Amino acid sequence: MIILIKGPAKSGKSTIANAIRNSQIGQSKGCLLLDETTTGELNHLLEKIIIGVPFTEGMKDIPWKKEAMVVAVNDKAELLDEFEKMVPGFREQLGPIVTLNIENSGM
Repeated sequence: MIILIKGPAKSGKSTIANAIRNSQIGQSKGCLLLDETTTGELNHLLEKIIIGVPFTEGMKDIPWKKEAMVVAVNDKAELLDEFEKMVPGFREQLGPIVTLNIENSGM
């Protein structure tokens, strides 16, 4: 599953994204969190949701972790296009795509 979390500053979107990631990891499932703290080469990021082998572009039969998930916050969702270029069918393999829009309630 790919979850896109969108919302204004101080909406709690990063906290929600981290909670989803921690839940996945706690269940021994793969999860790639893409948020404002994300750094590194794209191939190394993909390795967080691949079982035990380094990712190389053009890889066939990628051993995805069980129920691997990608959680992207705001503009980091643009990285999905880069992953799709590296791994054709990336979205289809890890989909469906769910969007969560968070609004500040003014409370």
